[in-house]
Amino acid sequence: MRANIWTAWIAVSLAVGCSGAPPEGTPFDAGRGDSYRRDASGSLPDAGRNEEAGRNEDDASGQGGGESDVATGQFDATDARDAGGDALTSDAPGDGSMDAPSDGGPAVQYQLNVVLSGRGHGSVTASPGGIACGSTCSALYAAGTPVVLSASPDSGSVFAGWAGDCTGRGPCNLTMSASHSVTARFFRPVLLSEVDKSADVILTRDRLGMQQLTLGRAGVRSDIAIQPGSGLFYFEGRRLVQARFILIGVATASVPLDSEALSATQGFSIDTGDSSSFDPIATSAYGFVVDYRQPHPTIHLIGVAAGAPRIVSSTTLSGVSEPLSIFLGGLRRNVGPQAAINAGNDTVNFPFAYDPAALMKAAGIAGADQLVLGWGDTFAGVYNAPPSLQVSADQSAPLGTAVTVTATAADTEDGDLTAKIEWEDRATPVGARVSGAGNRFTFTPDALGLHEVVATVTDSGNKVMTHAVRVTVTGTLPSFNPVRMVADASSGSGIVLPADGLGAHFTAPEKAGIRANQGLLHGFQYFEVHREIPPANLGGGLVTADGNLNPYGPRDVPASCSVNVGGGTWRDLMFSTNFPSTESYYGFAVDYRGTFPVVYVIVGGVLVDTIAMSDATVPVYPMLYGNPVSSATTPDETINFGAQPFHYNPRAVLTAASIDSSALQVGWGPYAR
Repeated sequence: MRANIWTAWIAVSLAVGCSGAPPEGTPFDAGRGDSYRRDASGSLPDAGRNEEAGRNEDDASGQGGGESDVATGQFDATDARDAGGDALTSDAPGDGSMDAPSDGGPAVQYQLNVVLSGRGHGSVTASPGGIACGSTCSALYAAGTPVVLSASPDSGSVFAGWAGDCTGRGPCNLTMSASHSVTARFFRPVLLSEVDKSADVILTRDRLGMQQLTLGRAGVRSDIAIQPGSGLFYFEGRRLVQARFILIGVATASVPLDSEALSATQGFSIDTGDSSSFDPIATSAYGFVVDYRQPHPTIHLIGVAAGAPRIVSSTTLSGVSEPLSIFLGGLRRNVGPQAAINAGNDTVNFPFAYDPAALMKAAGIAGADQLVLGWGDTFAGVYNAPPSLQVSADQSAPLGTAVTVTATAADTEDGDLTAKIEWEDRATPVGARVSGAGNRFTFTPDALGLHEVVATVTDSGNKVMTHAVRVTVTGTLPSFNPVRMVADASSGSGIVLPADGLGAHFTAPEKAGIRANQGLLHGFQYFEVHREIPPANLGGGLVTADGNLNPYGPRDVPASCSVNVGGGTWRDLMFSTNFPSTESYYGFAVDYRGTFPVVYVIVGGVLVDTIAMSDATVPVYPMLYGNPVSSATTPDETINFGAQPFHYNPRAVLTAASIDSSALQVGWGPYAR
């Protein structure tokens, strides 16, 4: 991982005043010493145009090509101005001091000037008083006076350090034996917008990742956009689950958040499952070099191809001349966060996956020396050590017995973090997860199998550490004869069962589900579902015992997999693959000999999908679900556990797909043989 540092310091005079920050929307003028602010829309000003002393462009190593030299902290002070726009002068030529008159009048005084710079907001105060910047940014002090400047960032901003006659990030200590000029830079991180997002998008705690609570497409934009002509910038997107249908890219404000793909007049995006330009399995991070030094942006995409990172495509968006935001979107592909961004908010603690400047040079793409490692701006923080976390040993316990797990956490910068530990039993459904906090977590498991109890701690620098205690809950899984569909406390309402319990007719207004009484934990068994009416929004599959089926919806979906008779397979209500809707029999061969079930879905006499239910480590139960789609009183669909002959020969189908079926028991529960 490499993290180059770029900063947009503002040039200042060694003897000038400052009236504070300009109003919102004032352009960044590297030659004038104006503050670098975003406008009221959240967009960056035009950092590429400098009407006075030339461009302030930094190369990838942080060395300035214009007025500022970030690596050394030195600044060209050729044209800084006071509040009225006029260059300040002193009574004594050349040194900015006020000399004592020859008749023994007032003592010599020297001027101290402060300039605020950067995309963030904050203030600077002096001790002794005289400076409270941004309102009063210049003062005279008697010769020999020690002055301490302190910087305070506003909420949402970070103090990025001093330049000029001070460096570093601590208090600025000066002795007024000469005039001094100091720049205080404040950085504002780029985050995902809490407003410019779909209603069913939830952001992670750090506002850099997103998840969806909908079956449709959704999206979110960054809260800062870059302007035409403003520069050459870089960010990375990352998928948090290996899946297709996740979109990462850049978009104008006109792009619908539920877009399936971005047109050339709206922006640029990639689908994480697209193999046309990069390896979708080897690539989990996607680098975007956005060249907006001209009226229309060019996007250079970085991914892994032929076993190595490289520039895999370059696209000029000739139809785009508007501000661009970072865009995340697509279909739901994970129960939890599915994609995140790195916008250069802290290249020390959260470095980029790629070295974009080196890859640009290798590809012969000009501009690597002007590349900003961030979305309009960048920041390199002080290294923050990740927290340490120790958890108690794995254990076993009989079903119904209270279990206690413990942990301690500490951090170099924050000290003891044990009280901030968060616990969750990942064997329980997302919508009703059993959780706790602190050094001790006690719970009583209500299901056999593996309960992975995860401890998580986050330090003040947003570094996260997790560890799990594996609790194996022992006992005997109940056996039922006959096996049938049975309503329980979380079954859907309005489900009418036939006398034998081997079907369901749906009457409730929402999609509702119901489980069978017989579960599976450890084994390899088979059952079938049959559609009794024309294709509609109904189907069957498998689900854990806990979890809401009233309705069976995406907001709090339990660990599950299913087919929809309209022609698709789903995991946790996330689309997997299609099959012909003309078929009416659906077979499920469930291999639960490992930690979690692997489900082989058979339709039309062939294997159409293999679904790993990796979030299910407790017993799974056959399920039927559906919407009210028929006015008949007979079942909309039926289920066969083996009391009747099966439609398919599952052993033959699996063997034809090169899957060892020798251990398969054809049937479910007492019918398995």
